[in-house]
Amino acid sequence: MTGTNSERRRVSYSLDLADYSPACDLCRAATDAEHAAERRAVIGLALTPIRKPERAAPVRPDPAPEPEPMFALDATAPTGWSLP
Repeated sequence: MTGTNSERRRVSYSLDLADYSPACDLCRAATDAEHAAERRAVIGLALTPIRKPERAAPVRPDPAPEPEPMFALDATAPTGWSLP
């Protein structure tokens, strides 16, 4: 029989359960991928995926040096402040 899949493509399938074999999800996915690769190769669409270029890590500028303090807090001075 023929029908359409979720991508609205024509697919053929069988109503006879003897045409199918039981398989776990992992094995079924591997078999489906193998069959898909064979179909693409047969129709000449065996394309290699285009890899996205890797982005370089952003370069962060060196932090600006902190300016010298204009005064310091000195706990021994009577006012608590001192000039350097």
